[in-house]
Amino acid sequence: MDKMKLKILRARITATLKQLQAASERSKTENISVTTKNDFNSILDSIAEALPDVKASLPERIPLGPMLLERAGLAPLKFLDLQLKCSQLLEILDLIESEQ
Repeated sequence: MDKMKLKILRARITATLKQLQAASERSKTENISVTTKNDFNSILDSIAEALPDVKASLPERIPLGPMLLERAGLAPLKFLDLQLKCSQLLEILDLIESEQ
C-alpha cells in the first residue's frame, strides 16, 4: 500500500477516535450515525482492497441496521463499540507500517 494513502487512512481513523473520546459519557451509550458507519466501512474497504492478506484480521464492517434505525440516520453500533474498532484498526495499521 502506498505510504501516503496509509497515512491518510490512519489520519481518518485517528480523527474519528478523537471525536469518540471527546464525546460525553451519555452519548457514548448511543448509536453512531449512518455517515460515521459508512466512513468507517470505507476505510476498511480501502485497506482490504490494498492489502487482501490482512482482510481477515480487520475488524468487521458495521452492518446495515433495522430499517427504522437506518431511517433515523443511526447505525446498529454504539460509540464505545466503534471506539474499540478504531483502536483495533490503528494497532493493525501500526503493524502494517512497521513491516514496510
